[in-house]
Amino acid sequence: MNRIQFSYVDAMPDLRVAYRRAMNTQIVHDQIHTRSGWTRNILIEINTQRAGFATIAQGGPWRDVNAILEFWLKPQFITDAVGVFQELRAFDSFPAFDVQTIQSTATSLIYAFAKTIECEKIVLRDGQTTQHEQPSLRLVPLYDAEHIKHAIDIRSGGGEWELRENETLIGKGGLLFHYNPPYGDVHMEIHEPYRKRGYGRFLIQELKRLCYEAGQIPAARCSPNNHASLQSLIAAGFEPYSQILVGRWA
Repeated sequence: MNRIQFSYVDAMPDLRVAYRRAMNTQIVHDQIHTRSGWTRNILIEINTQRAGFATIAQGGPWRDVNAILEFWLKPQFITDAVGVFQELRAFDSFPAFDVQTIQSTATSLIYAFAKTIECEKIVLRDGQTTQHEQPSLRLVPLYDAEHIKHAIDIRSGGGEWELRENETLIGKGGLLFHYNPPYGDVHMEIHEPYRKRGYGRFLIQELKRLCYEAGQIPAARCSPNNHASLQSLIAAGFEPYSQILVGRWA
């Protein structure tokens, strides 16, 4: 019978490097680990071997309801996942979860054990390059190239651009880099009078281009009930591939 042990640790860089490599995509909550006191990290050992880890969010939006964000085991220990997860819940009584579905093992266990599940966000990755043309539009940068480079280097902040038609402000959008490298998160808003004219998909398309020019890979998130934004993101070449699920055990 395998011997499972848990211990709270301050850092586990080797396991997080392996985890990021295994996920091979944008990890939406990755930067929570840089915020002092926002997480408690649990090292998982099986038969004295470092088998994996779990991350529990306990700060910011999760202060009142702690939630498991990450549960990951090395491939050779996946067969023990159900037993490890059950013992983990007894070791640390987190009442909720907030998991990105790229964590396939964690997602499967949540569906097996959770009482309530909702989709908080749809996560998208770049799927194709589009060629939407809006000759009368231009993007006006609000930050210089050095500011954006610094944001990439420290994995915090980003750049922002206004979308203008002559002197009329149509909307604005930007790139945020507080995610695992090399991903940049695209966000945008078109002002109400100018919606449903194709401006959104054009702005997203150009933000994707700027992200690549900065040496980063564009990614995006969208609320599941924001159909207009989802349509614009897909029209600009993004494709949905995972979700952020939230819920409770009871």
